[in-house]
Amino acid sequence: MTRFWITLESGVKFVIRCLEEMHGGEIFVPKIPSMRMMDLAECIAPGCEIETIGNPARAKNSTKRWLSEDEARNTVEVKDMYVISPHTPGGRGSTG
Repeated sequence: MTRFWITLESGVKFVIRCLEEMHGGEIFVPKIPSMRMMDLAECIAPGCEIETIGNPARAKNSTKRWLSEDEARNTVEVKDMYVISPHTPGGRGSTG
């Protein structure tokens, strides 16, 4: 499994920035680091014995796809985030 990492301070700064930059209806997705849990365990305790608990069949082992094809068409990549714009005229957050 893969997990994304963000500090509380970075998360708060991201939200404030998005509130300042939004026009209405956009979805902001931060570019943040991720790590596989097995890699984290190896970094913390090299050579440790790993015991899998729970139902590994339910865990996604591949990278999750965050955007649909429709969303990808309406996505702009900027330095540290992706911005997904509403895809329908007069859609969510639209004022006209």
